[in-house]
Amino acid sequence: WLKTDSLKGRVFNGTVSQVAAGPVIKDGKPFYEVVVVVDNPDKKLWPGMDVDGAVVTGAGELAPPSLTAEEKAFTPDDVAVVIGIEKYPDLPPSEFSGSDAQLVSKYLLALGIRPANLQLLTDSKASFGGIRKTIESWLPNRVKKGSRVFVYYSGHGAPEPATGDAYWVPADGDPNYLPDTAYPLKRLYEKLGSLPASEVMVVLDSCFSGAG
Repeated sequence: WLKTDSLKGRVFNGTVSQVAAGPVIKDGKPFYEVVVVVDNPDKKLWPGMDVDGAVVTGAGELAPPSLTAEEKAFTPDDVAVVIGIEKYPDLPPSEFSGSDAQLVSKYLLALGIRPANLQLLTDSKASFGGIRKTIESWLPNRVKKGSRVFVYYSGHGAPEPATGDAYWVPADGDPNYLPDTAYPLKRLYEKLGSLPASEVMVVLDSCFSGAG
């Protein structure tokens, strides 16, 4: 927030958009120069005004950017699927996959994906049935000709020993019975390739080596 003596009683909220790499030493103390994008709807703030302010930070949480319409990377026709499975009933957890998926979804919304065009599946919602329904039914119904598609997955992966084919391991999946309980990447790419999208981006944060 910023205040100025020229406008008593007014508080202007803003967002830090840039922080200098190194400090500036003033009176023997380090200061970091920052660039702040300020809400100034009625044009009351002008260059050269003296202001007082403070930067308020969360408890280590990364905040998504605040962007203008021109700065956003996605359009209203673009679609995203975000899957993060951290808690598995019968497997070790995939540390931070749930919180990563939550953060990715916030960034996608900030970058222009409409809430109606973003499907977020975490933990128990990311079951075999939930993933298959999202990829094979929800997604084709949302994608229009020329849409861009973004798919993010964070969780366990595993290879099928006989063929080496890679699988997503859903929340209710069993690595010992991959063909029956897991979602194959080969099928994922086939389904994504059949969409009338202009571009498909897939980000996988997963191990497919089979190592414990």
